[in-house]
Amino acid sequence: MWHDDDLKLQLTTAKNVYSNKDSVALTLTVKNDAGEPVLGSFSLAVLDTSQVSFNINAENIVSYMTLSADLKGSVETPYYFIKNPRSKATDALMLTQGWVKYDFGNTPGKYGYEKEFAIRGKVTNILNKPSANTNVTLFGRDGRNGIFLKIHSPTMKAVFISGIFRCL
Repeated sequence: MWHDDDLKLQLTTAKNVYSNKDSVALTLTVKNDAGEPVLGSFSLAVLDTSQVSFNINAENIVSYMTLSADLKGSVETPYYFIKNPRSKATDALMLTQGWVKYDFGNTPGKYGYEKEFAIRGKVTNILNKPSANTNVTLFGRDGRNGIFLKIHSPTMKAVFISGIFRCL
Protein backbone atom coordinates (compact mmCIF):
# COMPACT_ATOMS: atom_id res chain seq x y z
CA MET A 1 0.00 0.00 0.00
CA TRP A 2 1.23 3.46 -0.82
CA HIS A 3 1.47 5.81 2.18
CA ASP A 4 2.93 8.85 0.40
CA ASP A 5 6.23 8.03 2.05
CA ASP A 6 8.71 8.95 -0.65
CA LEU A 7 12.10 7.50 0.15
CA LYS A 8 15.35 9.35 -0.43
CA LEU A 9 17.63 7.21 -2.59
CA GLN A 10 21.34 7.75 -3.12
CA LEU A 11 23.52 5.71 -5.48
CA THR A 12 27.29 5.69 -5.07
CA THR A 13 29.68 4.11 -7.56
CA ALA A 14 32.86 2.29 -6.61
CA LYS A 15 34.85 4.15 -9.29
CA ASN A 16 34.52 7.59 -10.88
CA VAL A 17 35.00 6.41 -14.48
CA TYR A 18 34.04 3.13 -16.16
CA SER A 19 34.92 1.82 -19.62
CA ASN A 20 32.49 0.17 -22.06
CA LYS A 21 31.08 -3.21 -20.92
CA ASP A 22 32.78 -2.77 -17.54
CA SER A 23 31.05 -4.23 -14.48
CA VAL A 24 29.65 -1.48 -12.29
CA ALA A 25 29.43 -1.77 -8.51
CA LEU A 26 26.82 0.45 -6.87
CA THR A 27 25.92 1.15 -3.27
CA LEU A 28 22.29 2.08 -2.63
CA THR A 29 21.49 4.14 0.47
CA VAL A 30 17.79 4.55 1.36
CA LYS A 31 16.53 7.03 3.94
CA ASN A 32 13.10 8.22 5.03
CA ASP A 33 11.96 11.86 5.33
CA ALA A 34 13.60 12.10 8.78
CA GLY A 35 16.96 11.05 7.33
CA GLU A 36 16.91 7.67 9.08
CA PRO A 37 18.15 4.58 7.20
CA VAL A 38 15.43 2.29 5.83
CA LEU A 39 15.88 -1.48 5.71
CA GLY A 40 14.25 -3.49 2.95
CA SER A 41 14.57 -5.38 -0.29
CA PHE A 42 15.01 -3.09 -3.27
CA SER A 43 15.24 -3.65 -7.01
CA LEU A 44 17.06 -1.44 -9.45
CA ALA A 45 16.67 -1.08 -13.21
CA VAL A 46 19.22 0.77 -15.30
CA LEU A 47 18.35 2.01 -18.77
CA ASP A 48 19.94 4.11 -21.44
CA THR A 49 17.62 7.13 -21.79
CA SER A 50 19.10 7.90 -25.22
CA GLN A 51 17.68 4.54 -26.40
CA VAL A 52 14.54 4.25 -24.25
CA SER A 53 12.21 7.11 -23.38
CA PHE A 54 11.37 7.60 -19.72
CA ASN A 55 8.46 9.54 -18.24
CA ILE A 56 8.44 10.06 -14.46
CA ASN A 57 4.61 10.26 -14.48
CA ALA A 58 4.14 7.07 -16.51
CA GLU A 59 2.41 3.93 -15.23
CA ASN A 60 4.18 2.13 -12.39
CA ILE A 61 3.12 -0.41 -9.79
CA VAL A 62 1.90 2.27 -7.35
CA SER A 63 -0.24 4.08 -9.93
CA TYR A 64 -1.60 0.79 -11.26
CA MET A 65 -2.58 -0.67 -7.88
CA THR A 66 -4.11 2.53 -6.52
CA LEU A 67 -5.62 4.13 -9.63
CA SER A 68 -5.42 2.63 -13.13
CA ALA A 69 -6.75 -0.82 -12.25
CA ASP A 70 -10.04 0.77 -11.12
CA LEU A 71 -10.51 3.14 -14.07
CA LYS A 72 -11.91 2.54 -17.55
CA GLY A 73 -9.66 3.27 -20.49
CA SER A 74 -6.10 4.48 -20.23
CA VAL A 75 -4.72 7.40 -18.26
CA GLU A 76 -1.94 9.32 -20.01
CA THR A 77 0.22 10.11 -16.96
CA PRO A 78 -1.23 8.11 -14.06
CA TYR A 79 1.58 8.70 -11.56
CA TYR A 80 0.96 12.46 -11.77
CA PHE A 81 -2.44 11.90 -10.15
CA ILE A 82 -0.89 9.82 -7.36
CA LYS A 83 1.65 12.55 -6.58
CA ASN A 84 -1.08 15.26 -6.75
CA PRO A 85 -4.17 13.58 -5.26
CA ARG A 86 -6.00 16.84 -4.41
CA SER A 87 -5.40 18.68 -7.67
CA LYS A 88 -8.17 19.93 -9.97
CA ALA A 89 -6.83 17.56 -12.64
CA THR A 90 -7.33 14.58 -10.30
CA ASP A 91 -10.83 15.80 -9.49
CA ALA A 92 -11.62 16.07 -13.20
CA LEU A 93 -10.22 12.60 -13.93
CA MET A 94 -12.27 10.99 -11.17
CA LEU A 95 -15.43 12.87 -12.16
CA THR A 96 -15.13 11.65 -15.77
CA GLN A 97 -14.92 8.10 -14.39
CA GLY A 98 -18.18 8.50 -12.46
CA TRP A 99 -16.73 9.22 -9.04
CA VAL A 100 -18.16 12.05 -6.98
CA LYS A 101 -16.14 14.67 -5.17
CA TYR A 102 -14.94 13.68 -1.72
CA ASP A 103 -13.58 16.10 0.85
CA PHE A 104 -11.12 14.12 2.93
CA GLY A 105 -9.94 17.08 4.99
CA ASN A 106 -6.69 16.79 6.91
CA THR A 107 -7.92 14.37 9.56
CA PRO A 108 -6.20 11.01 9.98
CA GLY A 109 -8.16 7.89 9.13
CA LYS A 110 -10.53 6.42 11.69
CA TYR A 111 -8.74 3.06 11.70
CA GLY A 112 -5.03 2.27 11.67
CA TYR A 113 -3.33 -0.03 9.19
CA GLU A 114 -3.76 -3.73 9.74
CA LYS A 115 -0.53 -5.48 10.71
CA GLU A 116 -1.84 -8.93 9.83
CA PHE A 117 -4.92 -10.78 8.70
CA ALA A 118 -6.77 -12.28 11.68
CA ILE A 119 -10.17 -13.85 12.32
CA ARG A 120 -11.91 -14.02 15.69
CA GLY A 121 -15.08 -15.82 16.56
CA LYS A 122 -16.68 -18.51 18.65
CA VAL A 123 -17.97 -21.88 17.58
CA THR A 124 -21.65 -22.43 18.29
CA ASN A 125 -24.20 -25.08 17.44
CA ILE A 126 -27.50 -24.56 15.63
CA LEU A 127 -29.10 -23.32 18.88
CA ASN A 128 -26.34 -20.69 19.26
CA LYS A 129 -24.83 -22.52 22.24
CA PRO A 130 -21.00 -22.77 22.54
CA SER A 131 -19.72 -25.99 21.03
CA ALA A 132 -16.52 -27.87 21.95
CA ASN A 133 -14.52 -30.39 19.89
CA THR A 134 -15.56 -28.83 16.61
CA ASN A 135 -13.74 -28.56 13.30
CA VAL A 136 -13.54 -25.06 11.82
CA THR A 137 -12.99 -24.66 8.08
CA LEU A 138 -11.94 -21.42 6.39
CA PHE A 139 -12.15 -20.77 2.66
CA GLY A 140 -10.70 -17.65 1.10
CA ARG A 141 -8.47 -16.07 -1.51
CA ASP A 142 -5.03 -14.52 -1.34
CA GLY A 143 -4.84 -12.75 -4.70
CA ARG A 144 -5.13 -15.54 -7.28
CA ASN A 145 -4.44 -18.33 -4.81
CA GLY A 146 -7.22 -20.14 -3.00
CA ILE A 147 -6.92 -20.82 0.71
CA PHE A 148 -8.33 -23.77 2.60
CA LEU A 149 -7.61 -23.93 6.31
CA LYS A 150 -9.02 -26.52 8.70
CA ILE A 151 -8.46 -26.29 12.45
CA HIS A 152 -9.89 -28.07 15.49
CA SER A 153 -11.49 -26.13 18.37
CA PRO A 154 -11.09 -28.36 21.47
CA THR A 155 -12.71 -25.95 23.96
CA MET A 156 -15.77 -23.73 24.04
CA LYS A 157 -13.62 -20.59 24.16
CA ALA A 158 -13.30 -18.12 21.30
CA VAL A 159 -11.39 -19.16 18.16
CA PHE A 160 -8.58 -16.84 17.03
CA ILE A 161 -6.71 -17.43 13.78
CA SER A 162 -3.81 -15.13 12.90
CA GLY A 163 -0.90 -15.05 10.48
CA ILE A 164 -2.91 -17.05 7.95
CA PHE A 165 -1.17 -15.76 4.87
CA ARG A 166 2.30 -15.94 6.38
CA CYS A 167 2.05 -19.62 7.30
CA LEU A 168 0.66 -20.94 4.01
